[in-house]
Amino acid sequence: MFILLRLLVISAVGFVLSTSPTLAIDEFNDVKTIQLLPMTDAEVEFAHSRSRGETCELIAAGELMETRAFAMNLTDRDRRENVRRPPSARHPLFTVGLSIDPLDQANLPKLSRSRILDYMEQHFVVLQARVRQDLLDRKLYFHHRPIAVTTQFAAQRLSVSFEPVIANSIQDFHSLGLFTSETRRLKPENLRTLVLLFKNNLLVGKRTRAQYEYAFIHGIPDKTGKALEHHVFVTSESRQKLNYLSDYRPPRRQRDCGIHGSVVITDYDATGIFPKTSATKSYDLNISRTYPLQEINQFCESQNLLGGFPRNLDAILLAAIEERIVKK
Repeated sequence: MFILLRLLVISAVGFVLSTSPTLAIDEFNDVKTIQLLPMTDAEVEFAHSRSRGETCELIAAGELMETRAFAMNLTDRDRRENVRRPPSARHPLFTVGLSIDPLDQANLPKLSRSRILDYMEQHFVVLQARVRQDLLDRKLYFHHRPIAVTTQFAAQRLSVSFEPVIANSIQDFHSLGLFTSETRRLKPENLRTLVLLFKNNLLVGKRTRAQYEYAFIHGIPDKTGKALEHHVFVTSESRQKLNYLSDYRPPRRQRDCGIHGSVVITDYDATGIFPKTSATKSYDLNISRTYPLQEINQFCESQNLLGGFPRNLDAILLAAIEERIVKK
C-alpha cells in the first residue's frame, strides 16, 4: 500500500512539473549512496580519482548566497543536463578561507601581488549541500552532489566570480555519496549523511604530496521538521582524527572560517602573472571537539558495532553529536 501511494504521489508531481503527464519523477534515482568508507591511502586515492564526476559545482557570480526556496536547477550542470529532477535548495555547511604567509608573499609577481593578496583577504568560500524535500511526506534529505559559492567578507548577500586558483582548489572536493546501510529501499531518513573526500596538495620541503581527508555532514531534523540541522565533521592527520566543527556562522575574516589554509602559489597562467594552482603549507580547523580514531574504535567495540568506523558512520557521528564517545 505504501509503495502504491508513493507512486501515485510521484506521478501526480510528474504531471505538474512536466508537459507529459505520463512521465513521473523517480526522486531517488539520481542519488549516489555508499555503504563502506575507503580508509587506506590507496583506497582513498582511488576513490577520489573515481569520483571526479562528482566534483564540487561552482555557483556563478550574481546569485544569492543560499536559497531556501526549492528550484529545479541550481547550477550550470543542472541546466546543461536538462533532466527532470525533484527541486532542491542550497544550504551552507562550512566555510573555507585561504591566505599566504608574509614570507611567501615576497615570491609573488610584482604586477599581480596586490591583486592576489587583496582577493584572498577579502573573499571566502562556502561549501553547500543540495537539500531536497520528499515528494510524499515533505521530509528533507540531501542529494550527494556538493556546491560551492564565493563572496566577500564585507558583503555576503550575493556570490562573486571564482579566481582560477580558488576554483581549482575547491574542485578537489569530491562527493563519494550519501552514507547508508540501506541498499534496497531508499527514504529520506537514510539519506542524511553526506560523504565528501578532498585532496590537499601539502607542501613538504620543496615538494608536494597528496593528503586525503573526509568531510562528513550529518543532517538532523529540527523540532519543526521543516529544516535540517547540519553537523559537520572533518578528518585530519590522514584520517586519524575526527574533528567536530563549530556551528556555522558567516565569517568576518579568513581565520573565522571552518577551514583556514595557508597556501603557496605553485603555478601561473600563460602570462606568468596570475595564479592557477596552489599547495597547502598548513591549515587550521574551527573545532568544537576532536576524536582520535583509537577512541572511535574503542567506542565501536563497546557498542558491538561490527566493521568499526568504515561501516558505522551514522552511529558514530550521532554519538559524537550527543557526546557519547568518551575516553576509556
